[in-house]
Parts: sequence; structure tokens; C-alpha cells
Amino acid sequence: MNGGKLRRLLNCARAAGVQAILVLRFGQWIQTKSRPVRSLLGVVYFILNGLVKILWGIEIPRAVRIGPGLYIGHFGGITVAPGVTIGSNCTLSQSITLGAWGGAENHGAPVIGDNTYIAPGARLFGKITVGNNVKIGANAVIYKNVPDNAIVALSPGFQIISLKGNLPEVTARTARADTPPTGAALRTAEAGKEKNGERRRVCRECQRPRLKEDVPSESFMHAASSVERRLTPGISAREARLRTVRSRD
Repeated sequence: MNGGKLRRLLNCARAAGVQAILVLRFGQWIQTKSRPVRSLLGVVYFILNGLVKILWGIEIPRAVRIGPGLYIGHFGGITVAPGVTIGSNCTLSQSITLGAWGGAENHGAPVIGDNTYIAPGARLFGKITVGNNVKIGANAVIYKNVPDNAIVALSPGFQIISLKGNLPEVTARTARADTPPTGAALRTAEAGKEKNGERRRVCRECQRPRLKEDVPSESFMHAASSVERRLTPGISAREARLRTVRSRD
């Protein structure tokens, strides 16, 4: 953190995590005092604790037991149930839950050791014990004991479900064209090629040039035009020949 000592102190006091921890320590300090002091300052604590919940989304009741050196890097969605025990020099990330759970006999809250890091989105609940020097990964759900020096992660960490990306449609089509087809895409492309080849073959059959045997002979055309002239009086030989060619086509 840059700046002089006073500036660093002010920036530290502005942090949501620091404010939440100060309110927590203030509430725990009040519980050690006499009844008149608790009655007087208890109202102040409840107001400050309510503001921390509303403004920063951090809910840490004073019934929890937390050692020194607690660090809250980011605010939002941090819920710690009463009865939770957190050791020294621990780190709590955003969107985590440390909750109590269980039946009448097994009901309890997590007990977390020293130097433990809890990543964003993690959930720890029930009567469990997390050892010292433990690192809990993002979005992990912990409901069993964790030994010392363990690293717990959600498996699988991630899965690639598409290669379309976040590109515009035109760029995405270009990228897909540059990618060689595999599997089902390759089979679909081959089927499309066969279908297009069949269409071209049919079109060539329809548009092929006439063979020599398809062209009518001169004697045939003369006989056919003579018949056409007898059936249609008054037409010339040229017109009869043209009609014969058209009927032939």
C-alpha cells in the first residue's frame, strides 16, 4: 500500500474486512464488561453490526471464536455461523459459508486451524475439523475432517464444453473453417460431399450434349415433314420441318 503512514492507516480503516473485524472485536469486548456497560454499548454494537451486514454483506456474530490475524480480502456473501472456531492468521474470501449442521447428537460447527486459506465460493458445514496450514479451493464443499497441510479442490476444476468462444459470428465462422473437422463433423462433411457429387452427376445427365445417334437422319426429317404437310394443308415445307424438329425435341 503506497503513501505515508497516515494514508496507509486511513486506507486500511476504509476496507470492509477491517471494519467487520473491528465491529466483531468490539462486540466481543463488550461481553467482558459489567451489565450496565453491556446494556449501554450493546445498542451501539447491534447498530454497527447491522450496518456491516447491509453495506458489506459480512455476517460474523460475536459468538464465534477467532484468533488474531484474520484477513478478509473482499466483502460480499461471507456468512459465519455462531459456534464456529477459526484459528490464527486465517484468510476468508468472498461468497463463503461456515455453517452449523447436523442432528441433535452430531450438531456442530466447523473448527478451523491456524494459517488456513478459504477460497471464494467454498462451503464448510457440520461438526468437522480443518487442520493447520490447509488451503481450500474455490467452490469446494467440505463436510468431512481435513488433515493438516492438505490442499482441497473441487474436481474437476473446469471442463471445456465448447470451442465457439466469444468471437463475433463472422469471425467465429472463419475460425471454424480454419479448424480441421474431426469425428462427427468429418462424417457430416463427407456425406455432404457425396450428396453434392450426386447432384452434379444428375445435372450433367440432364445437360449432356446430344449423341450422334440422338440426331435424326435427313431421310427421317424429310418423311416427317411430308406427313406434317399432308395433315396441315397450307403450310410451307420450312414450317413443316420446324414443327417436326420441335416435336422431336
